[in-house]
Amino acid sequence: TLRIKSELDTSDLFVPPPPKEECPICFLPMIGNLHDARYTDCCSTLFCNGCDLENRRVVDATNVKRKEKEKRTRTKVIMMEQTCAFCREPLTTSIEEMMLRAEKRMEVNDPL
Repeated sequence: TLRIKSELDTSDLFVPPPPKEECPICFLPMIGNLHDARYTDCCSTLFCNGCDLENRRVVDATNVKRKEKEKRTRTKVIMMEQTCAFCREPLTTSIEEMMLRAEKRMEVNDPL
């Protein structure tokens, strides 16, 4: 019976799970799957896809409005570029630019 009691030790069952990382923008818990998160090399921030999608939707909607205004007024309108949802830095467009940003982050000992 002692062996059975030691095998049935349930103390591990009642240990609280480790806290989940939360999105720094919306503060909702992040799912453990990295495919459901967005990492940006400009500020080394990991945030949820929902915040990234909303940021992209707002920029796209603004650009549609600006294109309509450009057609209506026949004047050149500056379009918004896609930016990081956290720090508003323009997103990288090439691997070389991404590597340069990563090197800068490493030089100042920021976590990647």
